[in-house]
Amino acid sequence: MKFQKLYFYISLFFALFFIGGASYEAREKSLKALSGNINLKLKNAVWRSLEENAIFQDLYIDLECEKNECNSDIYGWSPKYNQDVEHQGKVKLIPQTNYFTLEIELDIRPSPFRINSHKANYTIDLVYDENNQLLGSYSGNLNDRFLVGSVTGKIKDDYTVQIPDHQPIESQEHPRLIFRSSDLEHIKNKINTPIGQEILSQLNNTLEGEIFYSGYGLNGGSHGAGYCFLALINDDMALAQKGWNTVQSAIALSRGLDGESKPRMLERAGLVIGIALAYDHCYPLWNQNQQQEMTKWLAQQALELSQGGGQGWNNNTVSNWNVRARSAAGIAALAIKNEPETFFPNNEFYQPENHLDLILATAQRNVSRYIDTALGDGGFGIEGDAYTSHSSYQMLPFLQAYANVMGKDIATKTNANNLIPQSIMRMIPRENNTPITPAYGRHREGASGFLFASGLGILSEDFLPSALWIFNRYFAMNRDSNFTAPTFGIAKNYPHTAIYALVNYPQDILPESPDSTFDKVFMDEIRGLYVFRNQWQNQDDTVASVYLNANPVRGGWLFPEATSFRITGLGVNWAMAAPSEGEGGKENIVYLPNASPWRMAKKIHFTEAEDGSGVVSMISQQKSENVELNYLRSFGVDYSKLSGADGIFAMADVFTGDVNHPSFQEKIWTMHTEGNVIVNDNRFTIESSSGARMEGIFAAPTNVQIKVEKTDYGSKIMATGGHQFLVVMATGKDDLPSLEIVNPVGINSTVTVGGQEIRFMSDPEGICCAARLLFSK
Repeated sequence: MKFQKLYFYISLFFALFFIGGASYEAREKSLKALSGNINLKLKNAVWRSLEENAIFQDLYIDLECEKNECNSDIYGWSPKYNQDVEHQGKVKLIPQTNYFTLEIELDIRPSPFRINSHKANYTIDLVYDENNQLLGSYSGNLNDRFLVGSVTGKIKDDYTVQIPDHQPIESQEHPRLIFRSSDLEHIKNKINTPIGQEILSQLNNTLEGEIFYSGYGLNGGSHGAGYCFLALINDDMALAQKGWNTVQSAIALSRGLDGESKPRMLERAGLVIGIALAYDHCYPLWNQNQQQEMTKWLAQQALELSQGGGQGWNNNTVSNWNVRARSAAGIAALAIKNEPETFFPNNEFYQPENHLDLILATAQRNVSRYIDTALGDGGFGIEGDAYTSHSSYQMLPFLQAYANVMGKDIATKTNANNLIPQSIMRMIPRENNTPITPAYGRHREGASGFLFASGLGILSEDFLPSALWIFNRYFAMNRDSNFTAPTFGIAKNYPHTAIYALVNYPQDILPESPDSTFDKVFMDEIRGLYVFRNQWQNQDDTVASVYLNANPVRGGWLFPEATSFRITGLGVNWAMAAPSEGEGGKENIVYLPNASPWRMAKKIHFTEAEDGSGVVSMISQQKSENVELNYLRSFGVDYSKLSGADGIFAMADVFTGDVNHPSFQEKIWTMHTEGNVIVNDNRFTIESSSGARMEGIFAAPTNVQIKVEKTDYGSKIMATGGHQFLVVMATGKDDLPSLEIVNPVGINSTVTVGGQEIRFMSDPEGICCAARLLFSK
């Protein structure tokens, strides 16, 4: 203990030396209470033997405190010790005169597949630093080894919102996952509305679809959930039996991608969620033997999905594999919570009295970490639109179920609350089709209707009116006449999605145009997505975006899309993504065939206007064998219509450094479009069947060479000729104003579009901080 205190005072001396004596004197008078979500990092606080050597790893401990009162139940996590394990424990907070003392006990489990654990004890002393965060030291014991080290702590606002008037789940109370048993009469009344009847009709139609027992989309559980929901609302024992038979077939027949092996965690997640929903709705109609059998099955699935592992498993926090499996584990655990103890399996892997809570905590903590690390502050996912949407199909149902069962909203104060808003910013209507989203990432898929059907259940009230406006217009009863029959976000062949559409569709919310809620410029600064929109009216809406991939995180899918852009307007994909598995030449970038892809870029300038116009500049860098290439792109949008054009889009691309090195010399300015392209010297025209067109002109390089390749989706424009590019494009339906180069001096040229001037202002100190496009009258 003397050594512990000595270490603490030494650490405290250095901490206060940097913080400053005045701060220390203030804290002597009054120590501010500890409140918020607190994450402590204990340096080298866990260890294991490896080839007779002790290997030490950091330990992270999460606390929930309010004015020096901390929840005594805590969890620790050490991703380099074992990323799949959450370590349960207890904490006691002891406020001292000038610092805090925490006494912590943790069960350190070396593996998720082993029940045995090692008791660890830590005593931590903490003070506030100059940034109102925490620092200090710890001492402790684990596996008969004395440990001592530094502690740093981050304090965040509590993201958990207690559900008002929440009633705890009673034993054997069902349904509970999508709606509570007390809501059943309301749901039955809702079915009798025109919307309810439309959704019910689609539910019955989807139940006529095919059941897939192998491949990516195992949907037997989803069909079972559809039958069980109908059985519940109609009190129909025959349908309950059909739900039982469907679930049993799904369990017996569902296989992996090869049709023979066990489904991977990725595919099993959707199957388990569907069966959990079937169990939840049919529970009141099934007999005790059926209830018990399915409780045991769900218990085992919850355990395995929470443990992770298996073929193709990815346990990184940013991976869609991880969040989908852990969401399914959480839903299964929530479905069987508080069931009779005799219903559970009794083996060395699963004891309900002490491990169901751990399974649920593992699920919740992994989902929350995914939201915090994979989603940016604007809700854009690091793995791109398709994988983020796929994750949402499991994650959003978990968040809704967690609120219903646990009485805690862990969504609306997090980045998950922006999943729908960032989709609203980019979705565009299209004649005789579902809306499109200019997407980034693999498969080029944007948000589907089910993102809304499930997401409305967790969305904050301030976003609901605009989300409902979009949902009605594109997917529901008040859809635009150009669209096909309403889907309500119900996915073909997945009947359970109809239950979410019915339950989550708000009846007491008046829809409002997004104009009343959102600015026309949207940014996700963490991920580096910038979106410029001119209106929310019809298929003539225009949306331009550029993606920086500003803070890439290892562990998931990453694509060479840094600096790539999209332009869609007047019903045309002017600049679109080509089908791609990650090839740089399929992006709208300056492509360097002999160099590595542009994996990330950093914003150096940003301006915006109320009409949706704006400019963002970004820089990136590559190094290879002692050579260096610096790259700047400035992307500008103008919706003012002062020129007479519907929109003006400009890009400046500047390379400095070893631009002529063999790895960096070849540079191809690339843009993919669905239109027909005509090239004339340094100009190009993109024509569409609707009569809308885009005119473009290259001011740099002065000797530009433009080539066009026909593609399956339209055309690919490629420009070469130098190390600097300045291109200006304008769109319109009628006569477009002329595009002219006033002073043809390459990157320093001025381009006019009608009465507007566009030029690039370089940074006198290089490409560091001020380089940007300028639009002026």
